[in-house]
Amino acid sequence: HLFPRGMASSDKREVSRGSFPMRTLFGATIGVSMGAMLGMMDVTGLFGATKSRTSAEKAKIITRTTILFGGFGTLYQGTRHLVDVYRGKSGTENAVMAGFVSLLPFTKVIISGKFNLAYAVGMIVFDEFNDYQRRQAMEDAYDD
Repeated sequence: HLFPRGMASSDKREVSRGSFPMRTLFGATIGVSMGAMLGMMDVTGLFGATKSRTSAEKAKIITRTTILFGGFGTLYQGTRHLVDVYRGKSGTENAVMAGFVSLLPFTKVIISGKFNLAYAVGMIVFDEFNDYQRRQAMEDAYDD
């Protein structure tokens, strides 16, 4: 079963932070936005020296990074939603599991250096930090 037995519909929404389509759309939006920004930062040499590149080469790098991170963001958020709902709770271990599973399809481009693993891990850490703050706020609200 995708959902643990006896779990109420409202509990599923609280644990999963929304529906599967909403989470994957969120992942695509964040991934594309982050990919475009990181691609631009890479070609401008913001984080260090950069090779001299033609405009076409720069556009190719930005486009590739945008598409790869859009795909990664979509896959990560969708996987995270399924893990959260299946386990019936949200937590750091879910982020680690979803991150690992979501990075597997990108192994070849990670090894080739065309996908920055540090950026992907940063995306997972930011998501988990946001989820941690959400869980803390919910606990505080229940304590009052």
